[in-house]
Amino acid sequence: MTRHTRALPGLTRPVRVALLTDLHYGLFIYGGSVRAWVDATNAARPELIVLGGDQMDYRADEPPTGLLTELKRLKAPLGVYGVWGNHDYGSFGKYYSPHYGPRRDDWPQVRESLRAAYAEAGVTILRNEGRRVREDLYLAGVDDLWEGEVDLGAALAGKPVQGATLLVSHNPDLLPDLPPAPAWCCAAIPTAARFGCPSSALRWCPADMGSATRWAGSRGRTARPPTSVGAWASAACRCATCASRKWPCSR
Repeated sequence: MTRHTRALPGLTRPVRVALLTDLHYGLFIYGGSVRAWVDATNAARPELIVLGGDQMDYRADEPPTGLLTELKRLKAPLGVYGVWGNHDYGSFGKYYSPHYGPRRDDWPQVRESLRAAYAEAGVTILRNEGRRVREDLYLAGVDDLWEGEVDLGAALAGKPVQGATLLVSHNPDLLPDLPPAPAWCCAAIPTAARFGCPSSALRWCPADMGSATRWAGSRGRTARPPTSVGAWASAACRCATCASRKWPCSR
């Protein structure tokens, strides 16, 4: 678990957000591992919990009962939300791979049935939509950039004029295309937790690796644990890694 404290313009008071991402349930990860991550997340007592995508990594002919049983235990007064990642789409059967098997024509129906299963477990999947989770905080989530259909306009359609916006995307490659907005923060997760903001007021990334070639590059490094918990305040980073990148890290 990593903890970060950063400023999010527009908030009237601090908020603690837990980011639980890239669980990849079903490949090498099963209920025991997820149980430990859920326990660690709950112990941090977050007000809001976000799942950053790639929750699943298996042929989802049946709902991931072991995963959903553990996710149902997550507790946060502002709710538990999530987005899809590219491996979730593989689990739906959208594309062929030796791991997922042949493509299935009914993958959109599988996606929606799994979305309903997550909802029954208390997890709201945001697919190009948003929710006002607090009077000063709007949470938006977009579809996966590689395998889904991203619609930023739809995700931000309900964003109020005042307050902060937290935009959640599995893939950070959309960050350079976001318009400047100092009240935005973006959590983007290819294989590790990342936060960034398309504004000179706040640019932050707690991960220094991943597959995003336009944003952070540096493929092949060891991924950090899939839990990141942060409470917003002010900070800045001036490490050598930050100086060489468009979006700084959080060292």
